[in-house]
Amino acid sequence: MAELDDANNNNNKECLMRQISDRFLAAVRRCVGPDPVKQRLIDAWSHELEDIGISELPRPLRREFKQLREAMSTAQPQPHESAASASVRKMSAQQAARYTRQILQLSQDLQRISVQTDTLLDADDNAQIVLQGIVAPDRLN
Repeated sequence: MAELDDANNNNNKECLMRQISDRFLAAVRRCVGPDPVKQRLIDAWSHELEDIGISELPRPLRREFKQLREAMSTAQPQPHESAASASVRKMSAQQAARYTRQILQLSQDLQRISVQTDTLLDADDNAQIVLQGIVAPDRLN
């Protein structure tokens, strides 16, 4: 029963990681669009990343994502304006470009970690099959 719980937990983590990775890829696509860099950053954040919780990311990426989140919510918005819009409005174009590069870097790091995780999960699954074969061959069926 514990093995089934572990498998379900791994599948849930894998699914969540894939969803977050897809959202970052969508954000990168928005970051490289034809609009001015500030608008691209606002769109990437508002449409793709804003509602991702820091704890949903792998630990190695949380600090950098937290810094990005803080940068996107530093300014007090005007009526009918989001915190991201207000924060980016107060940034220079160079600062906005730096944060779009940070989104790209986080996306790349997330892809790398995702590939490593898939490899580790596959290795763990193979180890479980071997152990099951040694301990209880009937479980392989």
